[in-house]
Amino acid sequence: MKKLLAAAGLAALVFAEFTALSVMTAEPANAAVCARGYRGAACAGPRGAVAVGRPRVYRPVRVYRRW
Repeated sequence: MKKLLAAAGLAALVFAEFTALSVMTAEPANAAVCARGYRGAACAGPRGAVAVGRPRVYRPVRVYRRW
């Protein structure tokens, strides 16, 4: 029982320290994330998102006529 209480106290202490440090060192998120996929690319940042599709490639159509 003493080991369980010691472990719970240690976990609470670590949690409190982590919470205090994360609150004191919090900064605004200025990150931008970009990804490239099968259909195109997209980027998301603090001011919005942009998506670009890949251009479509059309195969030339050949018509064979018998005269």
